[in-house]
Amino acid sequence: MKLLCKKAWVGLILLVALSSGVFGWMLLSNTNGDSPRIITRENLRFGISKTVYTRGETVTFWIKNVGDKNISELIWEIDKKTADGWKPVFTPVTILVHGSVKPGEKVTWHWQQKANGETELVDPGVYRVVFFPHTENPVTLPFTIEKE
Repeated sequence: MKLLCKKAWVGLILLVALSSGVFGWMLLSNTNGDSPRIITRENLRFGISKTVYTRGETVTFWIKNVGDKNISELIWEIDKKTADGWKPVFTPVTILVHGSVKPGEKVTWHWQQKANGETELVDPGVYRVVFFPHTENPVTLPFTIEKE
């Protein structure tokens, strides 16, 4: 009887261990294709080409309309992380230079690592693109600018 109980416990432990691994793998693999560089929120997909840039390298980011309606208002800015929190360093003059974003369309922006009204490059550090879609909370895509 004791041998039968030991076998049952061993079998139960083995079953739990195996199922945890399978469910854990399923949980990790079921991420809708999003990564730290791409975020999808309802009808919009936000992306940045990479998370580490060299000082002076163009920062490229985009939105794609994955919904079925035009998006006509989208505000964005570039913030820098400071000891006092996030501070805006670049805010474009227009809301959406492109006009409206039709379903399936992607709009790309290129930031030259210069603050508003400045001709010099920003300092190395941690930055983020902040999108302010009119229907949701802000979406942030962090990135780092390293020394040349």
